Amino acid sequence: MNDIINNIRLVRQAELANLLGVSKTTLWRLRQDKNFPAPVAIRSRLIGWRFSDIENWLEANKLDAAA
Repeated sequence: MNDIINNIRLVRQAELANLLGVSKTTLWRLRQDKNFPAPVAIRSRLIGWRFSDIENWLEANKLDAAA
């Protein structure tokens, strides 16, 4: 059940910046990278990221850093 919730949980910009330990400006720079997860539209002017996409991105980058 917890996996299902994490798959559909959306993280907004301020929370994502906090989770990653970066500023909103750095988050904007990360978004320019084609490998960074794409946001999803919550409403017309509101975006968020799937928590599971962020977890997968973090795992992939952790592996790249170790190589």
